Amino acid sequence: MRIAHLVSSLNVGGAERFVLDICRLQREQGLDSCIVSLGSEDDVFVALARSWGLPLHLVKGGVLRRQLGLYSVLKHMDVLHFHSPHPLRALQFTVHRFKKARIVYTRHGSGKFVRPPWPAIHRRVKSAIDVVTFVSQDGLDIFLPAHNWLDVESHVIDNGIDLNTITLKQRQRDSRLSLASVGRMIPLKNQQCLLTAVALLPIEKQCLIDVHFFGDGPCLEDLKQQAAQLHCKTRFHGIVSDREQIYSDIDALVVTSETEGLSIAIIEAMAYAKSVLASDVGGNPRLVEHDSNGWLFDYNDAQMLAQYIERLIASPELLSLHGSTGRQRIENDFSLASSAAQYRVLYGA
Repeated sequence: MRIAHLVSSLNVGGAERFVLDICRLQREQGLDSCIVSLGSEDDVFVALARSWGLPLHLVKGGVLRRQLGLYSVLKHMDVLHFHSPHPLRALQFTVHRFKKARIVYTRHGSGKFVRPPWPAIHRRVKSAIDVVTFVSQDGLDIFLPAHNWLDVESHVIDNGIDLNTITLKQRQRDSRLSLASVGRMIPLKNQQCLLTAVALLPIEKQCLIDVHFFGDGPCLEDLKQQAAQLHCKTRFHGIVSDREQIYSDIDALVVTSETEGLSIAIIEAMAYAKSVLASDVGGNPRLVEHDSNGWLFDYNDAQMLAQYIERLIASPELLSLHGSTGRQRIENDFSLASSAAQYRVLYGA
């Protein structure tokens, strides 16, 4: 079975990370899986994909050249698995030509995509899609009626992670609490809420906190300016592709997004046995069990987030308790093998 996973780029993101992981696992299982990206050689995950020996096709150029390039790569594939609407946009007038291929479209987020040109694009490609999948029920409930896709076969398939690739290491903690934010610095992710929460703490508590930002984006400079007013230590690491480098030296992940599908960052943090503090939106409550492996707070409620951060400072033993509970939850319910098995059924239907 020849499978092509299509993405808009291989820059850091949850969908892109999942594509790398599932492509590698499928190849280990004997499937002829590859990645097709509309991005560039400079994308962060390109080097990682090549180091893993994953077949990678970078399709670049103008509209016509890109269409020809995609057709050349995809014409012999048995399965076209779209993980982003952008490759569908590139193939909106030609995707119907792949009549022998099984076409799967996965929505990794919960956005409606109702601004032009997306409604027209989704109307054009609808009849070519065999099945559309979502990583959360919230995403399905939002997308299908918005595009009148209620008659398209649809499923919710959880993202997962390969625990065999993760080595747990005991972090050597001191008296400081190390918090991390992982993701694109865009308004939707609302990382400003984390810094606002820290600012609400007494100065002596702020001095006991390290905040690490992993990622890049248009909100970076605003975050740096906001961080400069605080008494905690703040580091901006930029884009980091090595998961161990991100999670091995932190105590807790903080997710402040306005919307989420099924966050790969949360799954990764829990797999590394880290506590998670997350906004109560989208798929986050499916992962974070309140007061068990972390805490949920109302979107943009910096006061509530500040209270939870203060509790971790006062009771650091909660970090170990949250971490072990979260790790067990990933082992039980969010393995990459389970995700791959469910997609395999859809590929062969």
